[in-house]
Amino acid sequence: IEQAALGQLAMVQAIVGELELARRTAAEAAAVADRIGLPSERRSPAAALGMALVSLEQYDLDAVDAHLEQASRPLLATENPVWRGLLAQVRSGLLRARGQVPDALAVLEKVLSDLAPGDAWLIDRLRVETAATLLQAEDVDLAQRQLEAVRVPDGFDVALLSARVLAARGEAAGSARALARAQANPAPLRTRVAALLLEASGIPRPCSADRARSDVLKALRLARPESLRRPFLEAPGPVRRLGEHDPHVKAQGRWLTVAEPEARSPAGSVGGGPPDAPEMVERLTAKEREILEHLAELLTTEEIARTMFISVNTVRTHIRSILRKLGVSRRNAAVRKARELGLLQA
Repeated sequence: IEQAALGQLAMVQAIVGELELARRTAAEAAAVADRIGLPSERRSPAAALGMALVSLEQYDLDAVDAHLEQASRPLLATENPVWRGLLAQVRSGLLRARGQVPDALAVLEKVLSDLAPGDAWLIDRLRVETAATLLQAEDVDLAQRQLEAVRVPDGFDVALLSARVLAARGEAAGSARALARAQANPAPLRTRVAALLLEASGIPRPCSADRARSDVLKALRLARPESLRRPFLEAPGPVRRLGEHDPHVKAQGRWLTVAEPEARSPAGSVGGGPPDAPEMVERLTAKEREILEHLAELLTTEEIARTMFISVNTVRTHIRSILRKLGVSRRNAAVRKARELGLLQA
């Protein structure tokens, strides 16, 4: 009972954004289970789901996979709507982080179609997640429709996404008001951090380089105690470029680095590169690194597909993810930047 209660508590703490507290509570639940010799199949999966949420926000994507597997117990996953919804949220976030936006949307659409009207809180939560995913795909119209369907429209996350939608439509004044709501107390930490990064990127209005730097540095200070990486690694291009080129931001953002376990250097730099490599670069998967090598060899999409025994569409999906993660728009720019970061041999 104690182990199950601690697991539930860890899950709730993760949902409200208390990431490090959730991590400690989940570890306590595991310690209790170890002490009484509870086998893994009898342990409450709530702690695993909480840790999946934590790992997603801290951008440890391999850990998300592992925790999701443990949390996906058939009985809970099929019979409990809250469980199904939270699993879908994490799965879609993981897919989105890996650049698989259509798959992320499909996961959300499936669970939303299965929920009953009485699951209002969960439906709102998943609509907000869907809107965020659509904005990543730059589909402003569909994102706005999702936000308009939210039953409690004055939520902080709704305000944050509304600021982006209004800015995209050229409604700077409305965007500014929405962004101010997203930063008001008691907005969750993640929302406040993301709002600062939006301002630094020029939403709702362009800002000076000094103001952008100040906003990013403030966001870094707020996020560091919770190791909250996701808003930075999914931030708009101007913020990512600031993290690459501004020495002060770069120094303060070193804790954002997340490297593949097998590629982590003693200094913790991305992809085994030099310790002073830019820090605001999301890690590439093994497949993406392989495709990047082929891009450096000047292979076409079709040639890469034949070489790797995968479909052309899969190659294109990986290339889009590589371009997004490196903050560039063309293949040759991706190769050039990867060499600068030490991800490719010169």
